[in-house]
Amino acid sequence: MMRVREAAPSALFLAFVVLAGFGMVLAGAEEMTGPADAGKTLFHRKDLGPAGKSCADCHGQDKPFDWRSDIAGTPGKIAGCHENCQGSEKALSAEDSKSLAAYVAKLRKARYDALLAGGAKLAASKTLGTNGKTCSACHPGEKKIGWDLDEDGILAGIEMCHSDCIEAEDVLAAGDLEKLTVWATAQSTATRRAFETQGKALFSDATLGTVGKSCASCHPSEKRFDAGIDRDGAEAGITMCVENCLAAEDGLDDEKTE
Repeated sequence: MMRVREAAPSALFLAFVVLAGFGMVLAGAEEMTGPADAGKTLFHRKDLGPAGKSCADCHGQDKPFDWRSDIAGTPGKIAGCHENCQGSEKALSAEDSKSLAAYVAKLRKARYDALLAGGAKLAASKTLGTNGKTCSACHPGEKKIGWDLDEDGILAGIEMCHSDCIEAEDVLAAGDLEKLTVWATAQSTATRRAFETQGKALFSDATLGTVGKSCASCHPSEKRFDAGIDRDGAEAGITMCVENCLAAEDGLDDEKTE
């Protein structure tokens, strides 16, 4: 399993990962009910401010929207562009702002989908390296990419696998690296979600030990875990509780602990 976890995941990246999927970008977009068709018209209008510029002038094909941007911050960014780039002293109406936000979310989603499809194609390509191996050959459904990787870990893992596993002679092009990053992050998030589902079931399983107790017996909803605990601390705590509190004779295997 690809795992480079020296650095703790940043709050921004974890927020991105929770949204990713994924309909990562769409997850926030679905909550924006502004009409995207009206937003498209506004996006191309040059009369929104005295500068005579449209949103499309700055955000054409050569400058697409970042697929990782915070959806919730879109209206604020639109307001900033309207004032600073288009030179308008009058704020957009709430309806126009919502319409533009809906259209921008649609553009982000389209970009994300294209990158994800491109990443999946690259992951299955036998021509990325020199030995005929593929990314998906080492990371099929049963061997997902680590759920706890931060953005740096994802990038480091891709570069390491590219040079060592498929024995590529050339550095990945920036566009290909971005596509593979989207694909790998989607795989990582899928792993996280699967483990969360399995972990929830194990948490309430009274058969993990020999005393008829589960993790939920000592940690009900009103007795939360320390929010600042890292992965190593969590694993150590789980091992201790399973062996001492639940009196498990054989402990947990690595997959259940994870």
